[in-house]
Amino acid sequence: MLTCRDCFNLTSDFLNRNLPLRQRLAVRIHLLLCAGCRRYDSQMRTTLALLGRFGRNKGEISDNVARALFRSRRDP
Repeated sequence: MLTCRDCFNLTSDFLNRNLPLRQRLAVRIHLLLCAGCRRYDSQMRTTLALLGRFGRNKGEISDNVARALFRSRRDP
């Protein structure tokens, strides 16, 4: 079973479909069980969709950019 940190660290690869089947399933199971990680997944999907509208490599972003965007949304 993945921890929230594991799920967080795999989010970018999961959303970009760069994970092997076993890891994809583990992330999906974790998302079914964890509301906080589902919320983060939803935020990242929204961020990717918005960035995709601005022509960013079909919506793909690096982990560092994703984390910076997420932190900027949380910090006042």
